Amino acid sequence: MGYLRNHLATVVTGAFAAVLSLLWFILGSAFPILQFVFMMAVPITWFLTAMCYLAQKSKDYMHKYDHGHDHDVKKKLNEPYQIVGTRGTTQTFANITDSELSQTKSKLGN
Repeated sequence: MGYLRNHLATVVTGAFAAVLSLLWFILGSAFPILQFVFMMAVPITWFLTAMCYLAQKSKDYMHKYDHGHDHDVKKKLNEPYQIVGTRGTTQTFANITDSELSQTKSKLGN
């Protein structure tokens, strides 16, 4: 998730639409030429706010049932490695010494 659950575009567009709506009531009667500008801009910005909201809700719904990829899982470096063999045996390697590593290299070759 991001800031505001990824609704940052909706919040910014909504704030801009609210400011335009407020300015329409303040400046619309004082300057008649601005009446036309605000009459065009205010509904468009509220429409964009609604579209941003619906698009984000749609994206959230579509990715709610994702494929199960864990992108947020962080692996710790101090966790031991686990190797599962073909016969179901599990070996845990927490601390491997240099002598054990050299013995393994000599057994396997280079």
